Amino acid sequence: MEKYLNEIFDGMKAKQKEKFPVICPRCGEPKMRPVPAENSFSRHVDIYICPDCGVDEAFGDQKNPRLTRWHAVREEMKGKTFLDFLRGQKELECELIIGNSDMPATFVWDENSNITPCGEEYYAPILDAPYKVLENGNIEIFCGSYKLGEHFVMALAGYIGEKDWEKLFGNP
Repeated sequence: MEKYLNEIFDGMKAKQKEKFPVICPRCGEPKMRPVPAENSFSRHVDIYICPDCGVDEAFGDQKNPRLTRWHAVREEMKGKTFLDFLRGQKELECELIIGNSDMPATFVWDENSNITPCGEEYYAPILDAPYKVLENGNIEIFCGSYKLGEHFVMALAGYIGEKDWEKLFGNP
């Protein structure tokens, strides 16, 4: 995932050198000032962001910047994330590979499967990640969060309490 994000941000940096944007790559709002130095320089990525996002980064969570939530990344990845893939599937049964590790249970998704906004937030590193369907039908998710992947597969298989299930996946 890191390599994929680096490619996206390198592309944004090149675009900023060509023509300075009006739209902030972080929030997606038309808040960029025309002079680059009047904007903020991201603390996480080597590009300019609007002053409001600069303040947010200064006081926000420094350990987990959630780069996949940036507007420009979401636009670049539209239709390419694991969540986008799941939403387009009626039925799926395979093994998931996250962080070069096979998950310990078969992943099953069918037309009744759902994920709540709470579940989307909780599993965001997996759901926001790009993916690749392998020749054998398994799915490789480009996310280094193996433990979260294990929890995702086991939770979807029903190895969590009913209240947690409803919170993450809706009514059973």
